[in-house]
Amino acid sequence: YAGGLNRHVHLPPLVKAIHGHCEVCDIASAVDHRERKAKDEGDETHSDAVFLWGCVAGCPQSTAFVESWWSRLCPPTPALSQGNPGFQREPVAVSYSRSLNCWQSPCRTCARFNFNELCEAPLAAADFAELCNRFHVIILQDVPR
Repeated sequence: YAGGLNRHVHLPPLVKAIHGHCEVCDIASAVDHRERKAKDEGDETHSDAVFLWGCVAGCPQSTAFVESWWSRLCPPTPALSQGNPGFQREPVAVSYSRSLNCWQSPCRTCARFNFNELCEAPLAAADFAELCNRFHVIILQDVPR
């Protein structure tokens, strides 16, 4: 914040680190970077595509897309791959002694939610912070257009 304690000491290295490790987009521009990202990805079936644009929630194309990312990011462990892949829908603790059900990977570091489960539920910022602390990867599917 402007006039912050030791801002001149801490801010320059932080900005340098952000620029060195992230793609920085100017949000004050007239460019919609979500559309730019979609155009950069080109073919929606490309294996490195992160977003799937223009399909209806729950359609076979979107389900296959999410499944491909889910299996790539959260492969079954060898011990669990015989019979039970280890993916389970289990409750995860969030703030105020509440819990949310979600699909979890065998290593329990990846979670998968439907848009409605997270964005239409009465959740607080502390709930989202807890999910981010708990999981390294969170996949959100069936986001309405």
